Amino acid sequence: MKNIKTGLVYAHRRLDTNKIFYIGISNSNKRPFIKTKRSIFWNRIVSKTDYKIEILYKDIPYCDCLELEMLLINLLGRKDNGLGELVNLTDGGEGTLGMKPWSYGTKGILKANSGSFKKGHKLCIGRILSDKTKKLISENNKGRINSNYNKKRTSETNIKLCLDLETGIYYDSLNEGCYAVNIRPNTESTRISRKSKLQRFIYV
Repeated sequence: MKNIKTGLVYAHRRLDTNKIFYIGISNSNKRPFIKTKRSIFWNRIVSKTDYKIEILYKDIPYCDCLELEMLLINLLGRKDNGLGELVNLTDGGEGTLGMKPWSYGTKGILKANSGSFKKGHKLCIGRILSDKTKKLISENNKGRINSNYNKKRTSETNIKLCLDLETGIYYDSLNEGCYAVNIRPNTESTRISRKSKLQRFIYV
């Protein structure tokens, strides 16, 4: 029986505002404490204030780590999108989805978002989270207040009629359509908002 690859999900919280500014995953216990290979935005924050490392989930299937990273980034919101305080440059899941082709006043990212994920993420499509991970998510989110923006966006996503451009089938919500064709609703919602060539649904 093959060993299941495990990992951890961590957060960096600035001490001046007590807000989380970065969400990351790793299959190594060392990565959360390493300062190298961080973005210019991450470095700007740590040059202004001290921060602490929080291990949110540990020793869970690495595929679950990918799911949790995307969930937390979506929940807390990225700063470059004006949705939160996170300096993450992608939507997580070891992919480039949501990455912008440039960055405020810098040379920026040379390659624009292709709308596709790297190899590691594709292994997780349609995967059901383990009971242990579900329990960890539930415990970690107790008492968490969702932003009004995210509440509104989630509500609108749930009730808008949408059309599958490939099959011509209408669905009562984006969630319903995505689950029918095994696509992540959050991923498809991002593609729709960015008018990606890879979007499969449109709101009608």
